[in-house]
Amino acid sequence: MSEFDRRRWDGRYADGSYRSRPHPTPFVVDWVEKLDLRPGSRALDVACGLGRNARFLATNRFEVEAQDISSVALEQARTLAAKDDLDIKFTQQDFDVDTPVESAFDLIVVARFINRTLNDHLAGMLRPAGWLIYEHHLKTDSIVNGPKDPDFRFDPNELLGVCENLRVVFYEEVIDQDPDGRTMALVRAVACNDLSS
Repeated sequence: MSEFDRRRWDGRYADGSYRSRPHPTPFVVDWVEKLDLRPGSRALDVACGLGRNARFLATNRFEVEAQDISSVALEQARTLAAKDDLDIKFTQQDFDVDTPVESAFDLIVVARFINRTLNDHLAGMLRPAGWLIYEHHLKTDSIVNGPKDPDFRFDPNELLGVCENLRVVFYEEVIDQDPDGRTMALVRAVACNDLSS
């Protein structure tokens, strides 16, 4: 990611662009409850922003690492986690250049973020029987909110390719309403690293 992109994201978080969305992603909440992972399972929140999903995971007794490119977002996320007395490891990460950790996580959450270079590594970052929960914007002809640049949206069925070395247990492409009332075109997947078992 370029220095320009870093500064742009820092500016958005400094301006308070995402403070109105403190709730965790409903899709993440629903599936974390269904997966019944043991307390202390290691979770990664990719592009965590202000840490809304990371805080939810830590509240549910995960050992959480949360990564983002924006130092401003991470500082705000640390403050929010400290208010709730949550122990979360926040780290600055440029997903275009930093090498992912292999076979390290029981759960990886990616919510409203796309990096196709990172996507090629997600399956390898999961421990055996680890889970991926992924929700992102989908290309559509419908009038929806979200990224205007189609490069920042998945093509139909593209997320299935990200999960090709995993067992997909849930997949959908939908027009849906966010908790704040905005209309979104979304693709969602839940997949497990157990194809070899």
